[in-house]
Amino acid sequence: MNKFTDFKKKIKPASEQVARALNLTDMIVKGYDLFTPAKSSRDYAWTKVFNADALLVGTRPVKQGRLTTAAYDKVRGVSKVRVGVIVQSEWSTAQELGNPLGKASASHFPDGLWLVQDDAITRLDRVHVLFIVPEPGAGDSQEDNKKFERALTLTTLAAQMMPHCQVIRAPVDCTEAALVELIKSATSKAFRGPGKPKGSKKASKKKTKKKTKRTR
Repeated sequence: MNKFTDFKKKIKPASEQVARALNLTDMIVKGYDLFTPAKSSRDYAWTKVFNADALLVGTRPVKQGRLTTAAYDKVRGVSKVRVGVIVQSEWSTAQELGNPLGKASASHFPDGLWLVQDDAITRLDRVHVLFIVPEPGAGDSQEDNKKFERALTLTTLAAQMMPHCQVIRAPVDCTEAALVELIKSATSKAFRGPGKPKGSKKASKKKTKKKTKRTR
C-alpha cells in the first residue's frame, strides 16, 4: 500500500480518539458528508459540499452577555454554539490551489454547513479547517519531496486567504498515536478556548518585582 494512502487512512481513527480525549460526547459523528442549502430556481435544495476525511464536533456555552436575566433563563439550556473542525489530509489533491482553497473556505458558506446524522440534520455554527500535510522521510524520492513542498505551499496559501484554517505537517510514517497528539494539540482550543501563554505568570511576577524596586 502507498504510504501516503496509508497516512490518509489514519486520519479518521486518530480523530475519533481525539474526540474521546476531548470529551466531545454531545454528538457522536457517524458520517463526514457536509451539505449546504443552495437556491435553485425558486426553491432551496440540499447540495453536498464535500466529504471530510474526519470531523470533530462539540458545543460551547454562550454566556448571558447583553441578554436580560429573564430572557437568558429561558434559553440557558439551548444557549450553545456548535463547533465543527474539519480534518483533511492534503497530498495529491493539493497540487493545485483550487482544491485546498475550496475546503479552506468552509466557514464562508452563507447558509452554513450542515451535517446529517441518522434522522436529523444539524448546522455547524462555527467551522474550522485543519490541513495535515504528510512529510516524506529521508529515503523518499525527489518527486515525493517536490509534491510535499507544493502541497505545503498551496495549503498554507489557502489558509492565509481564509480565516479559521490552519496547516500542520506530520511525518508520513508517523504512528496513529503520534497523529492523535498532533490533531489534539491543533484542535483543542476550538472547543476549550485559548489558554494563558506559557510563562505568563512568571512574566507578571518579574514586572511586579521591578516596579517594587523602583518604588523603593
